[in-house]
Amino acid sequence: VSCQSTMEILKIPSVLLTILQAAPGALPFGFCATFLNDFLQEQREMTKQQATGVLLTFGAGNAVGVILGGVLGHFSYKRDVRGPPFFMGVSLILGCIPFYFLVNTVDENGNVGVVSAITIISGILVVIPVPLERSILTNVCLPQSRGRANALVSIVDDLGKGLGPALVSVLITTFDRQTAFNISLIGWIIGGLLSLAIMLFVDNDEKAVQQTLRIQLSGNQDGE
Repeated sequence: VSCQSTMEILKIPSVLLTILQAAPGALPFGFCATFLNDFLQEQREMTKQQATGVLLTFGAGNAVGVILGGVLGHFSYKRDVRGPPFFMGVSLILGCIPFYFLVNTVDENGNVGVVSAITIISGILVVIPVPLERSILTNVCLPQSRGRANALVSIVDDLGKGLGPALVSVLITTFDRQTAFNISLIGWIIGGLLSLAIMLFVDNDEKAVQQTLRIQLSGNQDGE
C-alpha cells in the first residue's frame, strides 16, 4: 500500500517536478558546504578570516532567503497559483550570477562591502525555493498524501548533502577546481528550469485536488 501510494503521488506532474528540481542543486550546495572555504583560501588567496566571513554572510543570506521565500509565496499565490514556481525558477537561475562572480572574480583585495553584497544576494536567491516547494506540495496533494510528498523532497535533499560533495570531487579530479565549481553551478540552472516547468501543471493539479476534496465532502454529507 505504501509503495502504491508513493507511485500515485509521483503521477502528479507538479509533485514529480518539485522533487526532481531539488536534486541538481546538490552540486553547488555540495561545493558551498565542503569546498568553498578552502577554495577561497587556496585559489582566491583569502585569509582564513576572510573566507570564513564569506561563508557567514552566505548563511545570513540563506536565512533571509527562507523568510523572503515565504512572503513571496504567500503574495504571489494570491495573485496566481503559478507565482510560486515562477519565483522558484527565477531565483535559482539568477542565484548563479552572483555566485559565479564570487568564484571567479573575488579575491583577497576585494572590497568587503562588495564581497558581502555578492555573497548575501546569492545566499538569498538560492534558498527562496525552499519554502515555496513545500507550499506547492501542500496545494497539489490530498491531505493524506502531503506528508509523504514532503518526505520525498526531504529524502532527495538529504541524499544531495551526501552525494553533492562526492560529485564535486569527481569534477575536481577531472578538471581544475575553478572549472569544476563553475560546472556545478549548472545544477541550479537545471533546478530553475524544472521549477519553471511546474507552472505548466500546477493549476490543473490543484484543481484536481480541490475537485476530489469536494467529491469526498459531498459523499460524507450524503452518508450522514
